Amino acid sequence: MGNLINEKLRLIVEERYVLALFITVFLVLDSLVFILPYYLKGYTIPVGWDTAWYIRNMRLIEEQGVYSLFIKTREINLFCILEYLFASIFNISFILTATIVPIMVGLLFPLVNFQIIKKLTKSRKLALVAMLLTIIDYNTVRMITVFYRNLFCFLLIEIAVFWVLPDFLEKPSKKRFFIFVLFFTIAGLSQLETFAIAIFMLLISLLLYLKKRLFKTAKLLLFCVLAPTLIVLSFQAPFLPIFVEKHIIFDNSGRWYHRQNLVTEPWYYLLSFGVGLTPLYIAGMYDLLKKTSKNLEKHGFLFISLWNVIAITSSFLPLLGVRVPGWRFLMLATVPPVATLGFVKLFIGKGSFTKKKALILIVLIATTLIVITVNQSRTFRPWISKDAYEKLLWISNANRNHSNIIFVLCFDYGRDTFSWAELYRNWIWAVIRTRTNVYFGDVRFLIEHQQPTYFENQFLNYTYYVFCNELEDFTLNNARIYTIDEWHKNPLNETCFVEVKPGIYHMEFG
Repeated sequence: MGNLINEKLRLIVEERYVLALFITVFLVLDSLVFILPYYLKGYTIPVGWDTAWYIRNMRLIEEQGVYSLFIKTREINLFCILEYLFASIFNISFILTATIVPIMVGLLFPLVNFQIIKKLTKSRKLALVAMLLTIIDYNTVRMITVFYRNLFCFLLIEIAVFWVLPDFLEKPSKKRFFIFVLFFTIAGLSQLETFAIAIFMLLISLLLYLKKRLFKTAKLLLFCVLAPTLIVLSFQAPFLPIFVEKHIIFDNSGRWYHRQNLVTEPWYYLLSFGVGLTPLYIAGMYDLLKKTSKNLEKHGFLFISLWNVIAITSSFLPLLGVRVPGWRFLMLATVPPVATLGFVKLFIGKGSFTKKKALILIVLIATTLIVITVNQSRTFRPWISKDAYEKLLWISNANRNHSNIIFVLCFDYGRDTFSWAELYRNWIWAVIRTRTNVYFGDVRFLIEHQQPTYFENQFLNYTYYVFCNELEDFTLNNARIYTIDEWHKNPLNETCFVEVKPGIYHMEFG
């Protein structure tokens, strides 16, 4: 008897050792996806389009305080506060913080999906499959390189809704309720859009429980909806009118974009559903919806299936006037867990795992890897050149004790002019200082006439007017005005500029 017990204990230890080994290997692989490009391509600046915005926000807290962060970002931006605290605690630069934090958040994603599948299927092997699929999921790559605040919020909601909430509804406890409310509240104070989608999904779940007369479950779920919603809204209340205005298109006539620019392209659905993993995702969704329709009390299956349906449906909201790109909703699809269930349905649930099935699976995964690799080669890069960054550093060091700096941008990138100007402005704020005024247009109109720069191009005009409206404490008295050759169409034509360093142009206005 004793030998039998010892043998069982040995097998359990071995199984856990193998499990830990696989988890470690997958986490190492996941980290290499995002770390290797830095070494292979010699990047010294963090990758990602929104990276400058995150760095600027941390610097904004340092230079102007947390309240200014809320005013400038027009929300209670808790995530950037946490980033700032991370940089302060470990005494590292904001640039390094913007490099490390996305990778840390990205490494949590496979672990979260591991736990979701383990909870749904009671299988550690399938949970490992979910980890592997997470590493090659397009949405994971996309969010870590561009929208890692969204991913942070999404992870918290996944933990709250797919881990904690089902247990709470089955076995209510104050501890589980507190954990759910805590995670949901942090998510809502970090990124309001994803939080709003989650609340809507829970409200739909509530209606389904009421329809099936599951009143006890509905009552508990109602508390879970109300508590974090009231907390988040009480903090975000001053910014809600701005949030609503920002996300509702009242008039397209004078804007630089139109509604159709926000509608998701058909090919993007293929990317968002995992490229080669799309058949697995579709099969998994079918299986989820089938199980959910039979038994709403399988809370985990209900929440995941409903979450994906709402995420996909929300991608069409721009057609109704919601001013958020549709693909941002598609990124919230829980592809790895759903694709894992599809893997069971297609490759395990119907007979043995044959060589033909193995070949098909290899082709699907290879297709996914090829598409992601091609996409990474184009998008996984810093969106500012090293030369431009070093020029901004020089301007910053040369003006440590000078407060009135104006930076001039003037270029024509067509429809994308405003996007690039906004990107460069964020880098100016992130490197020089957050009180730097950034002007878009002909500097002679600014200095000689103090009249608007008029462009025949509507995209340049729109950029000019937005930038002028956002100038702060604007004065030419004792101003130092700068530009760099990369971000100005021809600074030498504006005779007031003097080249003080190669590619850096400067003038002083008394």
